[in-house]
Amino acid sequence: MTDGRAAAEEDLVVAIVPVKALVGFGSALHDDPWGVGLTEEMVRICLASGDVLGPEPIACRIADPMRHAARIAWLCREGWADPIVFSAGLPGMGIPPAGWRFLDGNHRLAAAEFMGMDVVPVLIDGDIDAGLEELLGACGTDAPSPG
Repeated sequence: MTDGRAAAEEDLVVAIVPVKALVGFGSALHDDPWGVGLTEEMVRICLASGDVLGPEPIACRIADPMRHAARIAWLCREGWADPIVFSAGLPGMGIPPAGWRFLDGNHRLAAAEFMGMDVVPVLIDGDIDAGLEELLGACGTDAPSPG
């Protein structure tokens, strides 16, 4: 697959999306969606000290920024296979996307940002066509051609 192209598997559409395009909707590393005061320096400290937290995901409501940093550090070290879930809403039915666009995978997105990754897999939640159009627009790319 190339950037911004989608593949259907078992009624799911996973797009390979540039991290920079996703960050345009919100930076999990810099916007701190958990509201705990997370910084890049905390992730660096965890990587340097070996204080990593994985593979079990941590609850989003944990107020300790170092636990979030340790989770991101583990993902930087070990990688992941799961896509980031992007909320597209259902605009045709008047249902807007979630205010914070990433429904799952915030630690993965933060790790991708921290490591300077080019692209990550993204699962679109809601109206797939609207989500693809929005993501492709953020990439500065036209819709993929058929076939």
